[in-house]
Amino acid sequence: MLYTGRRIGDFLNDNTKLRNLNLNQSDGSGTLYLGRTKNRETVTVYLPPHVVDKFKAMPPRPPRKDGRPRQDAGVPFLDRSPDARVFRFHKGGALRAMLAEAMKNAGLSFPKRERGFHLFCHTYATWMLPMVGDNYGLARTGRWKDPRSAEGYLHAKVSSEARQADLLPTPFRAKGVQR
Repeated sequence: MLYTGRRIGDFLNDNTKLRNLNLNQSDGSGTLYLGRTKNRETVTVYLPPHVVDKFKAMPPRPPRKDGRPRQDAGVPFLDRSPDARVFRFHKGGALRAMLAEAMKNAGLSFPKRERGFHLFCHTYATWMLPMVGDNYGLARTGRWKDPRSAEGYLHAKVSSEARQADLLPTPFRAKGVQR
């Protein structure tokens, strides 16, 4: 989610099938076709090479500890049925608990309102903004349908004018020493 900017529901709906995952681009990147988003749109999501590598390294699903049968147990992740859901999670407490544990293990602390998966959408926008330039560039990533929806992230961009503060006198420059 972090490297795509998409909402969690886009990945967990029943239309996100393994057949829609393409991990074989010549540059190492991939795509995932989302058949239905929150806005009832279809979209093809770009997957950077880092994400493709993670998909290719996904382990098979382990069998249940109690011995009951489990669908796709032991089958390599990418060898499952093309009609299998890419992500076998449901948007519930167990998934949120895993995120909370990962955040705790990483030493991250956020106010309760900002601890959810939607944080990844905002992080994506904040990271992408310097690279794409403006809210129109953010919209062209495919995450936002309208540039006006992405305007809220413009406050995170430092202008080239503000960066001129690098040239202000410092004690080292005043003495002729460059640092």
